[in-house]
Amino acid sequence: AQVIDATFEVEVNGQRIPATASFRPFYDPDNERIRL
Repeated sequence: AQVIDATFEVEVNGQRIPATASFRPFYDPDNERIRL
């Protein structure tokens, strides 16, 4: 997919930081994947 193959950056305090695109969430809002 074009979105996954593209490169992204996020600007934080005037500095550009590389970012990763994903179709899956980077967090688990329902805590389904947490293992203790």
